Amino acid sequence: MPWIVVSAVVSWTIAKIFMIGDVKVAWPGLDKAVYITLYHQPYGAIWDFQPLATDTAILVAAIITSVMVKLPAREFFAAVDTCVQTRIAIFTVTTIVDMAYLMNYSG
Repeated sequence: MPWIVVSAVVSWTIAKIFMIGDVKVAWPGLDKAVYITLYHQPYGAIWDFQPLATDTAILVAAIITSVMVKLPAREFFAAVDTCVQTRIAIFTVTTIVDMAYLMNYSG
């Protein structure tokens, strides 16, 4: 049942529902300030805030599934322990993505 709920909720990305509330923010001082010689044009530094993106769909699917299987709230929020257990992996992935952006803007 959880996979059916996830499939149904994540399908909102196909319907472009995630574009509701989409905000593009140009970083002041960085947007169009880096020139990429490969493409012969300035590089845009735009943060695309999408409050209804796929990660939000996964969270909504988890909440719907927990309600459907009558999971107590205490057990639902016990998943925070998983974040604690995977904190080193989360930090590693975040650092790699940060380095990719830094190297991209550094040329």
